[in-house]
Amino acid sequence: MRRVDAVILFFYILGLVLFIAIRTYAVPPSFGEIGWYRADAIEEIANQSIKFSDSKICFSCHYEEYTIWELNEHRNVSCQSCHGALSEHVKNPKSKAEGDYFSLKYYGTDREFCLSCHQKDLSKPKNFPQVSVSEHEKVLSRCMNCHDPHNPI
Repeated sequence: MRRVDAVILFFYILGLVLFIAIRTYAVPPSFGEIGWYRADAIEEIANQSIKFSDSKICFSCHYEEYTIWELNEHRNVSCQSCHGALSEHVKNPKSKAEGDYFSLKYYGTDREFCLSCHQKDLSKPKNFPQVSVSEHEKVLSRCMNCHDPHNPI
């Protein structure tokens, strides 16, 4: 065997040994018990605390807003899509848990928030309500000056 072939074979075997060693330590023991998944993940996910609730639970306290919302354009948009994960608020209505109440933490203004869904985009269906920033420029500083988010028309 030539010297070059021996070096290539040595690195191939070294790579194989390293791969097996790393895989032994990096792959969790339950991986592969149910296909290409980690079986322990099922129990871990089941034990996570619930952060989202059904929108119907909002009706018990916010019946006026809920009734308006339920009859209008945003009725297919979950309350929590705009207001955040509210399970903590449901447990303790006086709490302002992280993510509750239309957080401006992620959006500087209600305009940015509304445009995250409604900014004009050719990839959206033609019947989806879209706003052209240039056409709405003068009144677009605050969407909620003209539009109630529960009844946006």
